[in-house]
Amino acid sequence: MQPACSSPKQKAISDHVRISVTRKQIEVFFDLSANEKNDKALLEDKSILAKNMNEDGWISVNTLMALKHMVFPGHDLMMETIKGSSILELDEAEQHFRCKDLDKNKLMKETQPTSGTSSTGTK
Repeated sequence: MQPACSSPKQKAISDHVRISVTRKQIEVFFDLSANEKNDKALLEDKSILAKNMNEDGWISVNTLMALKHMVFPGHDLMMETIKGSSILELDEAEQHFRCKDLDKNKLMKETQPTSGTSSTGTK
């Protein structure tokens, strides 16, 4: 099975639309009211991000891009997606991102199940 980003339909979508779709997909990770109980993929991705979040809420962009349920528009469009978000911020080196609302970062991390594995990819 080919990744979603390589399908002819995906390629035909304008950059603007891909950025909009990807931004909504990233921002829902920090939406604490999202009904993830019925969305196994969302729950799995949020758990991976929370496990890879450092104490200041930063998550490696590489971790985000590696999520198997993530629509990946390409590196440059991913950076533009995060930069253009009203709720996300990118660090100066453009290697990590987080929610601007630090309380949401903390709550996201605290509400995820713990597995005892160490975090990787954190700042």
